[in-house]
Amino acid sequence: MRKLKNKNTGKDLEKRITQIAKIYEANNKALIYKCDPPSRTFNVKGKTFTTLLRNPFPDFVGTWTEKGGKALLIEAKSTQHPRLPIMCKSGGVTIDQVNHLTNWHHAGAAVGIVWEHELEWKFVSIDLVHSTLKLKRGNQPRKSIRWDEASEIAQNGMNYMDFLKNISDFYEDERTESLCT
Repeated sequence: MRKLKNKNTGKDLEKRITQIAKIYEANNKALIYKCDPPSRTFNVKGKTFTTLLRNPFPDFVGTWTEKGGKALLIEAKSTQHPRLPIMCKSGGVTIDQVNHLTNWHHAGAAVGIVWEHELEWKFVSIDLVHSTLKLKRGNQPRKSIRWDEASEIAQNGMNYMDFLKNISDFYEDERTESLCT
């Protein structure tokens, strides 16, 4: 009998964010869409192959209707352990993802990471990512965020989380200077 691997693909979290995005759209708060990575399909000797290409966009992109159409970019991460790896090659927030979120933030977009662990949700700001990287573990920069360091996302019932409130709280005082400047 073959044993099936319990692999966390994050698809459930992405579906949940998509459902919540519909609620935001219906309430005229934000327009958010899932941004699938670009792909290329080609044939070799009659066999079809598809490869994913590098994606400069996070998992979700849109506009923040309440804030005059400000660009809104959200990375979704689901982990089996209460740590979120950052600046890794895969399995967490990758080097490219951190760089892209930082660049979008500097360009004036509202960015953040919605993190799921054991059906609970937290918000990770780009400033938390950068401040964590400034911390040391021995002589090396710390490369993960602990669950207790991230901000709670308000929940209303079992399926609804209001991550837009966390983003609003983070970007509310635009006079506050960002750590990643």
